[in-house]
Amino acid sequence: MEKQGFIKRRIIDPIIRLLRQGISPEKVGLGLACGIVIGIFPVVGATTIICTVVAIIFRLNLPAIQLVNYLVYPLQFALLIPFFHFGDWLFGADPLPYSAKELVALFKTDFWGTV
Repeated sequence: MEKQGFIKRRIIDPIIRLLRQGISPEKVGLGLACGIVIGIFPVVGATTIICTVVAIIFRLNLPAIQLVNYLVYPLQFALLIPFFHFGDWLFGADPLPYSAKELVALFKTDFWGTV
C-alpha cells in the first residue's frame, strides 16, 4: 500500500499538475497559437527549444505547446522553399539553386548535412 502512495505522490501527481498547468481558455489558445507559429519557424530542430522557452516565460501548458509544435512539423518542411524564396526577395540575394525535388533528394541522402 505504501508503494502505491509513493508512486502517486512522486510520479502521477506531478504529471497531472504539468498537464493542468495553464488550463484557462486564454492560455490554451495562446499555447496553441504559439505552437503553430513557432512550429513553422524555418530552422529545423530549433522549434522545440523555442517553444519550451516561450511556454516557461508565458507560463503556458508545456505539453500542449510541444504537441502542437510536433503536429505542424510536416508543415515546417513544406514551407521551407517558400521561406527561402521570401528571404531571397527580402534580402536581394540570388535565388536558391535547388528545386524542391533536389532538396528532398538532399534530405534523403544526408539529412544533417542538408540542414
